[in-house]
Amino acid sequence: MDKIRIGAIGVGGIGGHQFRIAVNCSDIMKPVAVCDNNVEIAKRVAEEYKVDAHTDYKEFCKRGDLDAVIMALPHYLYGEVVTYALECGLHVFKEKPFAKTLSDAKMMVDASKKSKKQLFLAGQNKYTPAFIMGKEIVDSDALGGLFLTRGAIIYRWGGAIDGVWSWRGKEELSGGVAIIDAGWHILDMVHWYRGLPSAVYASTGTMKGAPKTDYDVDDKAILILEYPDGGIASIVTCYITLPGEMRVTLHGVNGNLDVNGGNVTYMIGDKPQEVSLPKIDMDPMTMQMRHFAEVIESGLESPVAGTKRAYEVMQIVDAGYRSAKERTRIEI
Repeated sequence: MDKIRIGAIGVGGIGGHQFRIAVNCSDIMKPVAVCDNNVEIAKRVAEEYKVDAHTDYKEFCKRGDLDAVIMALPHYLYGEVVTYALECGLHVFKEKPFAKTLSDAKMMVDASKKSKKQLFLAGQNKYTPAFIMGKEIVDSDALGGLFLTRGAIIYRWGGAIDGVWSWRGKEELSGGVAIIDAGWHILDMVHWYRGLPSAVYASTGTMKGAPKTDYDVDDKAILILEYPDGGIASIVTCYITLPGEMRVTLHGVNGNLDVNGGNVTYMIGDKPQEVSLPKIDMDPMTMQMRHFAEVIESGLESPVAGTKRAYEVMQIVDAGYRSAKERTRIEI
């Protein structure tokens, strides 16, 4: 196939890293241009990769010589900018979360369908050997009916402790953090293993974990998910404490599975099972970018990172915040 002509909007942080990964996939991708509202950042990244620099995303999207764009933006901008890029005929690779609101998410999904362009959501944990192996075990049905699932993501983000929040600390701009942003990683993985729940109950508490800094977003959350098959899940998410943890544990009627970082523990009954992790010769984020290229070439939506899954995780996020606000169980 011809090389995918790619650019990026928002290259000051993770977007710049994702663009670097695309540049390194030089056998399938050709860098063309970057865009950032900070002119110094746009020029610096453009000079590094010898591409054009823009500060206006509409001008960037209308260039006519791009096939796809990487986006990493404040949450409140995704609905508008992603929809515009899709309407301009560009495939979109975007950072999580899917959107700030469920209505923004639906707008982007509709734009993707209308334009027939791929809308691909980043989430690198699905490309790591341990979580890939976990998915294979779950899909084999060896565990039997899953009656209990536990998920946790805990880490310490220095920006929160030091009060360097920027837009993230304002609910009206970010939509929140513990559930929609930090929590997206673990909700994405639990959804990958268990699918869409039928109801959500959530609490974000009222005590601040970083009381000396100024923010009005959730800094921790606990969610209970109920599934149509009668199983339940508990999710704990917090980004202002240690020790860190990224874990999904599934308890089935036949056995259990624990995926903790890069480790997998798999048991049938009380007997440990031998697990050989798949050997992967590239890092997860490179695998993810190459998968983006594959779905562009095939024209088929990714079952791992496509709009269906992303919208369903967004439904869980939306239900979680509604539940925490209304202090009640929310059906999906």
